[in-house]
Amino acid sequence: MERLAALILAAGVSPCVEQWGPMLPVGNETMIRRTVTTMLEAGALPVVIVTGYRSEVLRRHLEDLENLGLVFLHNSRYASTQMYDSLLLGLRYLRDRCGRVLLARGDVPVVQPETIRRMLETPAQVVRPIYRGRAGHPLALDRSSFQPLLDYRGEGGLSGAMRALGLEVADLPVADDTVTLGEPTQEAYSRLLRHNLTQGGGAERLRLDTRLCLCAVDAVFSPETAQFLEMLELTGSIKLACRALRISYSKGWKMLRRVERVWGFPMVRCRVGGTEGGSSELTPQGRRFLAAYRQMEEEVLDYAQGSFSRHFVDFPLVHPLPEEEARP
Repeated sequence: MERLAALILAAGVSPCVEQWGPMLPVGNETMIRRTVTTMLEAGALPVVIVTGYRSEVLRRHLEDLENLGLVFLHNSRYASTQMYDSLLLGLRYLRDRCGRVLLARGDVPVVQPETIRRMLETPAQVVRPIYRGRAGHPLALDRSSFQPLLDYRGEGGLSGAMRALGLEVADLPVADDTVTLGEPTQEAYSRLLRHNLTQGGGAERLRLDTRLCLCAVDAVFSPETAQFLEMLELTGSIKLACRALRISYSKGWKMLRRVERVWGFPMVRCRVGGTEGGSSELTPQGRRFLAAYRQMEEEVLDYAQGSFSRHFVDFPLVHPLPEEEARP
């Protein structure tokens, strides 16, 4: 059997959920950790993770697994490129190192081993699981697809490349609904948590969900605000930061002006002109404020998790509400 590797794309931001996707909790673990574990249990070696946004956080979070065969690649242009560019970065590394690749985002953490086994037994350039007519993840890519994908310069990302290149795609019907639970939306994340709770007898370990918000009457600075400022600093453009987070230009400006009005100093310095409507960067005060927030956030979350572990050690299991009661 040809050597199997895994490629996990975790470079981008997560604009459609309240927290950063790879670090969202699922049971006792995080999205990214569960995804990595799934790939390792499938026999993939190496497991390549393409990072970008907050790459140092991911590396620290997974450092205890590095000796099992993790490889980190960094997409330094993740804010201004597409997921397909991260895919190409991983394929360039893997093309001479394996015969097949399991391709996943960092937010598909509960795919069943039987599904992966069946995918690997299916001969095709691309194998994708299909649940009730919906295509899911992960994908299995054969070595023969690597170079055509690397040479592709068209539109439409991976789906567009598969169509344009005429790759042999095998759609594999599966009974595993978890292949479709990795969409980057709050609704999909809620469905994923419910699925995780209901499997295995309807109980799961209690988990802590903590977000740090700074308030003046109401919330003024949240993880979303920090993410926006980080994207602005990286891209040098308010417009590109909004595009990366999939928010409107007016919402970005409103968020920025509100923060500056409350704190009483300019967070951002803007220069007029240029193809993207000028350039923007954080002021020295803005950088200090953002760094202070991230440092405090890390300390608060670490303390909260330790406190949670101490005080709730005797309350390990929870049971999900019926679907109709779970709706707000």
